[in-house]
Amino acid sequence: MKKYARSFPTFILLITLIIVLISVTLEAKPEKKKICRKQGHVEFFPDFNKDNLYGVITFSESSTNNKVIVDGIFSVVIGGVDGIKTEDGDPRYTAELYNKNGIKLYDLTESVFHNAMELVSFNRQYANLQICDEKNGIIGNLVVIKRGGEEIARAEIYELF
Repeated sequence: MKKYARSFPTFILLITLIIVLISVTLEAKPEKKKICRKQGHVEFFPDFNKDNLYGVITFSESSTNNKVIVDGIFSVVIGGVDGIKTEDGDPRYTAELYNKNGIKLYDLTESVFHNAMELVSFNRQYANLQICDEKNGIIGNLVVIKRGGEEIARAEIYELF
């Protein structure tokens, strides 16, 4: 019995050590990156611009490559979708992102009008932007639509849940 009595404290110590190592290992796992569920949204109405341009732009954060998926659909009252492109098939308008101080941040023309002119496109357009970042997020910034360098319409990006 004395033989087993001496090994019992060693056994308890070994079990305690295993439990401590397991708990430390479980707590040391890195946190998973939280997926941003916010979306940015901008709408342009024909009543508020001289070209009678209607459009919607959506911004959603991509969980795979730290970029924002930008999608847009535009048309004009007379001419429909064909009214947003030239005879050569290029966009007639440009879309630019400005911060609250009026500084141009990004040219959205390719991202916005590529899918708009194709009507149905499964190609995602990405932009190096952020939505959920408190400091550099695009919510509250302005999108300005221009034709030939002249401003046609502007709208603020608002948050869509």
